[in-house]
Amino acid sequence: MPTFSFCGSLFATVEYGFEHELEAETQEEAIQRFEEIMTSRHYGAEVELHQVDKPYNISGRFNVFDKPVDEINDVFDFDEAVDTDCEFEGPR
Repeated sequence: MPTFSFCGSLFATVEYGFEHELEAETQEEAIQRFEEIMTSRHYGAEVELHQVDKPYNISGRFNVFDKPVDEINDVFDFDEAVDTDCEFEGPR
């Protein structure tokens, strides 16, 4: 029986909650500093996050190959794939 491989990306919305404190001279300064933290790449090291709910709005794109994954040279090579730009949508 032939082996088919599916390689792609899954996208999902995940909601996180947080509580964070910081000291500042004014409310405006506190908001500005907090926004800087949350828009940096290091927010997770400074603000403790907890997942509120399971992921939703799940969707994805993938390519299909007619061989095992370990025999695929490039999962993004559309010439090697037998079907490309396939999509799916999961529960909302």
